[in-house]
Amino acid sequence: LAGIVEYLSEIIGRIHYTIDAATYEKESNARSDPFVTKFLEFIFEKDKVLRDCQARMTGSALVVFIERVATSLSSVLVEAFQTRRFSEWGALKVRQQVRLLQEQLVELIDGKGTLLPQFARLDQVVTLLNLDSPADVQYLIMTGPEATEKMPVLSRKEKGKKGEAAAATAAARLTPAEIKQVLKQRVEFAPGVVDAIVLK
Repeated sequence: LAGIVEYLSEIIGRIHYTIDAATYEKESNARSDPFVTKFLEFIFEKDKVLRDCQARMTGSALVVFIERVATSLSSVLVEAFQTRRFSEWGALKVRQQVRLLQEQLVELIDGKGTLLPQFARLDQVVTLLNLDSPADVQYLIMTGPEATEKMPVLSRKEKGKKGEAAAATAAARLTPAEIKQVLKQRVEFAPGVVDAIVLK
């Protein structure tokens, strides 16, 4: 697990998120995104550690292990994204990357559990990065059942678990200071405008 975490940190460090529409389309269509071609394909196909665990572990043990993996990878991404700069298209790119990671991890546990708690903070970061303007944060309810409807959905099998998702989001919600820090990572959002937002 430590090796996977270190490799993710290394790959994320190579990726640029201040990109334009042309670069976004090129990387999406040509599969030239290192997150997909190097990290995801490595841990799910070439390395085969996770697939081997899926084959050898019992249901509950597998879920616990994948939850640990999800928690570790999510923490790395949250920390990295709070210090990286993003354009509008870079934010879309990171949303796509996170969705792909979530989908493949959820596939490993095959409906035997949910990874919503493990990804709660990361989902909030991705949501904030993809806002149209800093003012839109006022319309996000980061606690309570309604918030889950604004967060990315992990898989079809996890629909209907609003109560569980809401609890996870409330327990791992970002603080007002963290919210503003994330918003300031968007190059289009003026720091002064973000600082002027009143969050409770």
